[in-house]
Amino acid sequence: MNRIFLSQKLLCLLLLTAFQARASQNPQFTFSYWNDNFTYQKQLSYLIPPGDDDFMTASWRLEIQVGDSTVHQGGEFYYAIFTNRDEMTRFDMLAGRWFREFQQEQWKIKYGLGALLRGNFGGANIQNAFHEWQGYERLDLEYLPKDRIGLLLYGRIARYVAQWKLANLQMYSSMALRIGAGPSNFRLGLEYETNQAFKDIPVHWLMMVRAGYAYYIQPNQIIEPYFSRGPVLGLLAGLQFVDKFGVYLWMTENQYGLNDPHYGLTLSYRSNSLIPPKLHSIMFP
Repeated sequence: MNRIFLSQKLLCLLLLTAFQARASQNPQFTFSYWNDNFTYQKQLSYLIPPGDDDFMTASWRLEIQVGDSTVHQGGEFYYAIFTNRDEMTRFDMLAGRWFREFQQEQWKIKYGLGALLRGNFGGANIQNAFHEWQGYERLDLEYLPKDRIGLLLYGRIARYVAQWKLANLQMYSSMALRIGAGPSNFRLGLEYETNQAFKDIPVHWLMMVRAGYAYYIQPNQIIEPYFSRGPVLGLLAGLQFVDKFGVYLWMTENQYGLNDPHYGLTLSYRSNSLIPPKLHSIMFP
């Protein structure tokens, strides 16, 4: 009951204090889902690297933001299912974060503040329902013994190192500090972006590529097996329709330092002037 109350309180706080998205502010809604196994993994195993269906096995993220591409802010709610088949343990993660991102000449800066919950939030039921639907065996694991709640602090800075008419290359560095529920992480690397319009139709296509390094800082040994460190690759490609709707597919390799791929789908809507999602946002935490 306490876990349900805490998660509801976190969501209400996020909605009331972070979003503040009145209709006149033209809010943008973005929803993401990712999994370490592609939906048609069995049929396409010869084309797509198989995931282990372990550690960060599935995740959902909802974001509401206001502003424009130069200065925007908002809030995000994140839910993830973690499993460890070797240790026969699991935990779920809930997080809420307010953020602000702005551009100052050649620099892009983002910072945020939020809360993180780690415990049993129904992930086992969701995962086993999906396994039953897909014809996989059940995965019965014990939840980690103690729930945790903690503070989340986030900062990111990026600088353009090359700019062209329809593309740019950025160098970035970010730090996520989690106090009480962990894990913290540090990232750095390069990101390439391009955004171009189709001729004679109101559709844009875009692509983002990231290459960098992620280092997870473990607060204690209990969740240490779930995160590590190493080089990270990411690719996002998508379409934006009439500057209102966006559909994006993306994949990452070694996102959490455990040599596991992840595949994602992101949907965005805004009444006008859609802001493309960024890999550093949808890869949260």
